[in-house]
Amino acid sequence: MRHLGFDDARCTGAGTDGGVDVRSREAVAQVKAQLTPVGRPELQALYGVARSEGRRPLFFSLMNYTTAALAWADEVGMALFRFDHAGLVEPVNAPAET
Repeated sequence: MRHLGFDDARCTGAGTDGGVDVRSREAVAQVKAQLTPVGRPELQALYGVARSEGRRPLFFSLMNYTTAALAWADEVGMALFRFDHAGLVEPVNAPAET
């Protein structure tokens, strides 16, 4: 997130994080390193937290996203990213590109 301009981004740490792994003044993010594609329900959970806090939701995944998740994220303007084991991050959808 710091690379994307969120200079104050900080990991939430271990324990109950409410589905948020990284926070900044302007955004919240979840990072998934699971071996299955991320589905719409996971995106919706983060989106709900972000909206209630008045922040932008950003989702980072080691794997791809389901078709339903991609369509929903595009519909609500949620930025989706994919990362690899080396830490390289790439945008997955149009909101992430911007």
